[in-house]
Amino acid sequence: MRHPHRCTGWAGACLLGLLGAAPAGAQTNSYAQVSAYASHTREDTGQVFNDSDLVAVDGPGPFARIDVLADSDGQSNVYNGLALAWAQVGAGGVHVFAQSQSVSSSVNQQHTTGSRRATGIVADLFGLNVPGAAAGSLFTVTAQVRVDGSAWATTLPSWSGVYSANEVAAFSNWQSWIRLSQGASGPNLVELRAGEDCDMRTTANIPLGCVPWGPAGLQTISFQIINQGPLLQLYLNASASAGTSNYQNNPGQLVADSQSDLGHTVAWAGVTELRDANGAAVGNFSMLSASSGFDYRSAYVSAVPEVPTAWLLVAGLGLLGRRALAQRRHAQGQR
Repeated sequence: MRHPHRCTGWAGACLLGLLGAAPAGAQTNSYAQVSAYASHTREDTGQVFNDSDLVAVDGPGPFARIDVLADSDGQSNVYNGLALAWAQVGAGGVHVFAQSQSVSSSVNQQHTTGSRRATGIVADLFGLNVPGAAAGSLFTVTAQVRVDGSAWATTLPSWSGVYSANEVAAFSNWQSWIRLSQGASGPNLVELRAGEDCDMRTTANIPLGCVPWGPAGLQTISFQIINQGPLLQLYLNASASAGTSNYQNNPGQLVADSQSDLGHTVAWAGVTELRDANGAAVGNFSMLSASSGFDYRSAYVSAVPEVPTAWLLVAGLGLLGRRALAQRRHAQGQR
């Protein structure tokens, strides 16, 4: 482990603790945790090499992106386990990403693994202010939230429908949870959960592939709010995981890749309409967070993250693995 961290519990429990300790009224709470682990066994000695990295951050404001990388031998060759994860949290939006890869090429027994997880959470309270309207007036809000996620898992060789002495597995998943409630402990006004699970194995007689669930993409929500009244709480939670594992019992080349990416948005997408109790549209209003300063009338906007150097390393490792496999097959064809 390379970095100290302050909050060691499960992400949801950690944030709930933060919320419980927050002062009454308006308080933004953010939490992010990223972890990575990679391991491989040296074929001639049986010695295990591994690397791990974990960072967890909590506090009242947004965080710049935090990255972790685990590389089992520190070399960009085909005999390796790699894992990469990052998270970025801001008022109104959460980004998470996880990538794992395992490559082995040996004539002896070998085990190579990679695993990583990224979690990001933000809770923020905001109220409505309509100039000229009486305090306590009831308004109906139509707004949008966005969940954009993708996941995939691949193995080389791929599932053939028959037992293989060499076992290769890759999996990934992402999950999101968006909740809007009347204050930090009041009833829920809106709750949306979505995700995707992917599984790929060479020795499994089970359905393989990716299964999405829940409402993803751009979603329209509606709720009521009181002018200058009690604050509403928006809670955004995103997680991404990816894992790979190779058990090599016979000579061969094994590659497993997996990725889970919520790198663009689990985010508040802005108010599209506000109407008063008589159904009349209102154009002059704000929905400010007293602590973060974010105006929830507008959509959360964040720059597209740059591709990390470590991701380029992982991509290169996959190419090397595939090149080695192609060379092996070519050599076998010539014999």
